[in-house]
Amino acid sequence: MLDLLDRAFALLVAALMALSSLFLGTGGGQVERTDGDDYIGLKAAYEDYFKIGVAVSSRTMNENKEMILKNFNSITCENAMKVDNIHPAENDWRFGEADKIADFCRENGLVMRGHTLVWGQAYDSCPWMMYDGDDYASPELFYERMKDHIFTIIHRYDDVVYCWDVVNEALNYDKSQKYKDYLVYRLYGEEYVKQSFRFAAQALDEIGSDAKLFYNETKLARNGTKSDYTYEFLKELQAEGIRVDGLGIQGHYDFMHPNESIRRIEKEIKRFAPLGLDIEFTEVDMTVYNDIDLHKFETIPAWREVYQRERYRQIFKVYRDYAHVITNVTFWGVNDVESYRRWDKGGRNDWALLFDENSQPKSSYYAVTDFYFEAK
Repeated sequence: MLDLLDRAFALLVAALMALSSLFLGTGGGQVERTDGDDYIGLKAAYEDYFKIGVAVSSRTMNENKEMILKNFNSITCENAMKVDNIHPAENDWRFGEADKIADFCRENGLVMRGHTLVWGQAYDSCPWMMYDGDDYASPELFYERMKDHIFTIIHRYDDVVYCWDVVNEALNYDKSQKYKDYLVYRLYGEEYVKQSFRFAAQALDEIGSDAKLFYNETKLARNGTKSDYTYEFLKELQAEGIRVDGLGIQGHYDFMHPNESIRRIEKEIKRFAPLGLDIEFTEVDMTVYNDIDLHKFETIPAWREVYQRERYRQIFKVYRDYAHVITNVTFWGVNDVESYRRWDKGGRNDWALLFDENSQPKSSYYAVTDFYFEAK
């Protein structure tokens, strides 16, 4: 009985989403495709729009080489360039994992997004830069270490990295204070964020690099306060003559949150585009759960698969409509089994990406590439 109800609900959801797609002008009807089993890769479908990227570890990269080369032309290190992995202690550099990913890109003609040079949460778990023995490091010592960290990484990977997430997720969700209460903020204030951008710009200038510098943030469509803080912060950098070239909007989408509607996503693009920055969606996925979901599915309910598929279709239509300002859309993980959504909530099943556990395209993949065949 539950299975029949689920199927009936799926049909209802499909009908409602189709009506929504027609209202929003995002298609959603049957498309005659000519790619068959040998599906067209994402990068080919989006060649005239923007780069298509994926976040990997060296293991997930090696296990999915053929699928990655078919679908993606941009790579992000999921964790390998974060301070706790690449530079866990003073004079202790661990380039191995990032080098493997960078070498793969060099060998296969892919570019990289450098992620991330400075992240307060990573500093909290790997705080050595902020300590001098048992005491906190002076600003002079901290910034000397930060500069060395930023210069070393930028110079090592500049030949393959076309943009850098200089700072990740520095801003708060509520009006209690503008910046997140990381230890690095409590010790050095907002200057740590601005100085990160200054050092990154200096590192690029020193080697004559044309790589771009991004600020990367999450939940902008969903959280108006964070969106306001981000807009104010970017304007502030520009007013002070501190170089910033782009905004990374992560895109870890919730399943059915009213503040992450298609119109809200579009509104955020419209808001930030006049700043003259490149916009990239840097960590795209979509859970099949709601925030308040306490249950765990063994298989994805049919109606949730339909809803997710049509939501992906609508979101990517918005991305294409703003391809004049969007330069990259990157998925956070190669397939469902490797998605952080599977371990973020205690290991429950989730189906957040366009490819299944065998790296085969799902219905959501076809939803975001149907347009290619509509245009033929």
